[in-house]
Amino acid sequence: MNLTLWDQPDALDRLRAPWSALFDRCPDAPIFLSWEWASTWWAHFQDGRRPHILTIEEGNTVLAVVPLMSSPDGSRLAFLGNGQTTDYADLLVTGAEQRQAVAALMGYLKDAVANGSAAILEPIPAESALLDGASDGAGPIINLHRLETCPTVSLPDTWEGYLARLSRTDRHELRRKMRRAESAGQLVCNVAVDPQQVLDSLPSFFRLHQSSADPRKAQFLELPLQHFFTEVSVALAGRGWLRLSTLQLDGADIASVLSFDRESTVALYNSGFDPQYRPISPGLIIIAHELQSAIERGRRTYDFLRGDEPYKYDFGAEDRFVWRMCLGLEAPLCTEDGSLAE
Repeated sequence: MNLTLWDQPDALDRLRAPWSALFDRCPDAPIFLSWEWASTWWAHFQDGRRPHILTIEEGNTVLAVVPLMSSPDGSRLAFLGNGQTTDYADLLVTGAEQRQAVAALMGYLKDAVANGSAAILEPIPAESALLDGASDGAGPIINLHRLETCPTVSLPDTWEGYLARLSRTDRHELRRKMRRAESAGQLVCNVAVDPQQVLDSLPSFFRLHQSSADPRKAQFLELPLQHFFTEVSVALAGRGWLRLSTLQLDGADIASVLSFDRESTVALYNSGFDPQYRPISPGLIIIAHELQSAIERGRRTYDFLRGDEPYKYDFGAEDRFVWRMCLGLEAPLCTEDGSLAE
């Protein structure tokens, strides 16, 4: 098993074919580990950083891709991405090769730290084999910190089966709100999946997202982020991995949800609604439609991604945390509460 560093400016372009082939062999890997996501993010947000991508090969076959980047001065390594856009970061590897790949990566990182670098890896999903690799006490200081939750729902075979799992109060409230919305007028949920449909639907999504009463949402999709999301959404739609759903009432767009849809999992990435329709709970209604559609399509998991907003638990979600791993020989780069030290 060989480990190769790709730190050339065109590293992502050169790795497109093997990276994409490996992602196709990893059906449970999140969209954030796809070549489409990584290359688009890099094109928009590299900001002086340098690629530091590792591949682990056996002969001519790439068994793992570790999408790292280095700070402009080369002193810190991190997963490619940032907290504003990326909910999961990890090495991309098939299940059969996890143990060997993690051992190779941890050895590489410990050598890098011994030579004066630091590594701050986040947000690592709870099921990542990389977290097990931190249990080896030999070498540099390794600190693990639990970060945000990504509430998740395990989906049954039927919508009625899903409703039966909710608490009596949540089930009653959901049914009541759905009836109220359906009685308000002609309610239709349109779903864009191919690139042109997605491109045509994005302006409405951006408008609904920014009209939210939550100032964090209103600020999130500023123009540079809109450019990134337009490009990455079209790229993901081209692979069949994206759904952009829009709820209409009497022909007016009142809510929208952008989701990643791959293999057994649907992940709700972002949403928005028109506040003037708040009395009929359009944001909750469109999520209910998406949950029902996911069940009908045979999906097994509905992932709400980062954040502990109360509505997620009203839909029966359970906590699933992401983690930060810090490696360094000097004073720890992470404080006890998980925030980064200056």
